[in-house]
Amino acid sequence: MLLSNLGASEPVVPVPEHHGLTTGQLCAHAGRFFLATGVAGILGSLSGLSHSYWAMVAADTQAIPLMRQAANGST
Repeated sequence: MLLSNLGASEPVVPVPEHHGLTTGQLCAHAGRFFLATGVAGILGSLSGLSHSYWAMVAADTQAIPLMRQAANGST
């Protein structure tokens, strides 16, 4: 449903500040998440263990601090 249909002329929730990352940096972060999750999923499946999808969850949670650092301008 469009906000204009509701009669809202301003954002309904506060708009967060811009993250300061370029499109290239955002694509790099997305690529890291995709690659880490994909490799973990493949290795988890090849291991033959049950619940191998937890490897994918663990891979994503390890990448989150890297994304926060980049958003804050540090490397």
